[in-house]
Amino acid sequence: YTKQIAKIFVKMKKHSFKKIGGFDINMNVTKFVLNQKGPFDNFETYIKSTFNSYLKIINKNEFKEYVPKFEKYMKTIKNISMSLTLTHTDIAPKNIMVNKDKITALLDYEWCCNAPSVEDILNCHSDLELHKYPMCEQEFFKILKKNKIPHKVSKKIKEIYEFSSMAMRLAYHRDWFYGKEKERKIFMKEKLKELDEMFERNKIK
Repeated sequence: YTKQIAKIFVKMKKHSFKKIGGFDINMNVTKFVLNQKGPFDNFETYIKSTFNSYLKIINKNEFKEYVPKFEKYMKTIKNISMSLTLTHTDIAPKNIMVNKDKITALLDYEWCCNAPSVEDILNCHSDLELHKYPMCEQEFFKILKKNKIPHKVSKKIKEIYEFSSMAMRLAYHRDWFYGKEKERKIFMKEKLKELDEMFERNKIK
């Protein structure tokens, strides 16, 4: 399905708007559905607002000790610009409808927005686990390159989204594991270990 996903990806990335945000019914860029923030003029204000939305929740739960560390990390985010495109934000197996080896639909556009193109690329990489299938990964990026779709993710950008993803987990972990306390504790123990290592690599105490 790699080639089919890549072609869908290309069609989406041909559409771009000036600001970062969600869409209203007329496809005008407006506030994001999840946090009701935006629209934003640049990446820095957008990603810091995203972090702050998570930190507001974390500050009220058992992981509030991590808030100052996230705030220190946020200060390292500056002077970054990226291509903005129509972004699905959740391209994962659960949202792909298939019939007889053919992808017939991409579902769940609730969080669809105009955002940095790399967001869908990073989601595809993790949720579709392309990195586990080198040939599929090469084919995917070959199609993007052929169609002149920005697809290279710098080390810093990848790092920013890793921290953002961790902040989201600390904020919403109880919702995700409602009624599954044992699984939640195992998941968070693993993620907190990763997060501590990430802060240590960035010399944040």
